[in-house]
Amino acid sequence: MKRLPWQSIRAARPWGKFSRPSPWPGLSHTISHHLNQCLSFGLMLCLSTALALVLAARPVQAAEAAPEWKVDPDHSSVNFSIDHIYAKILGRFDRFTGTVLFDPQNLAGSSLSFSIETASVNTFVDKRNEHLRTADFFDVGRYPAITFVSKRIEEVPGRGYVVTGILTIKGLGREMQYPLISMGSKPNPLVKDTVVAGFESKFPINLVEWRLADPKWSALGVMGQTAEVAVYLEVLRPQ
Repeated sequence: MKRLPWQSIRAARPWGKFSRPSPWPGLSHTISHHLNQCLSFGLMLCLSTALALVLAARPVQAAEAAPEWKVDPDHSSVNFSIDHIYAKILGRFDRFTGTVLFDPQNLAGSSLSFSIETASVNTFVDKRNEHLRTADFFDVGRYPAITFVSKRIEEVPGRGYVVTGILTIKGLGREMQYPLISMGSKPNPLVKDTVVAGFESKFPINLVEWRLADPKWSALGVMGQTAEVAVYLEVLRPQ
């Protein structure tokens, strides 16, 4: 039977069944194998594959983190409003924490994360606040916090920024997008050697979808299904 060209090459190898010494020290066996095939057969596809493996093996450098800003709780607030029968009920959360890494020139290294203490809900009526803390609404005993962790921040020309991240309410986590407006930054006139910046975000939340209200309340015309949320932040960092 006539030998095919590559069978003749294999039969002529002096090293027989033993592995050929690698001319590519320091590379993995897989990458070396592809480079040897390139030399033996001269196939450009092999060379392309080996190059792709080398590039894939190189570590990807993460973006450098943007400067960290500290949330000023005395000049920041997380607010909401909900329709009652004819009036709007205003409320807020009195206790929350946040981490802000932000640089408009380095959005890849910018991020936001927040945790809101659900038991701190405050609508300025004690009896209503107690009801909101029960399983009918926030169920604070089982779900003590509402959290948001950003995945990316993108600029929207003429409209500020859009923040994509995971919002978790009552154990239910969903990827959401929210608008973010930067109010600017400047040296803090009240605190020496400190820079102050401002942000705000306004968006609706469907209370029924997040299991924060029973649909029966809206069916009775007692309250709406949507809460309008408004977050105002002042953040600080050393100058």
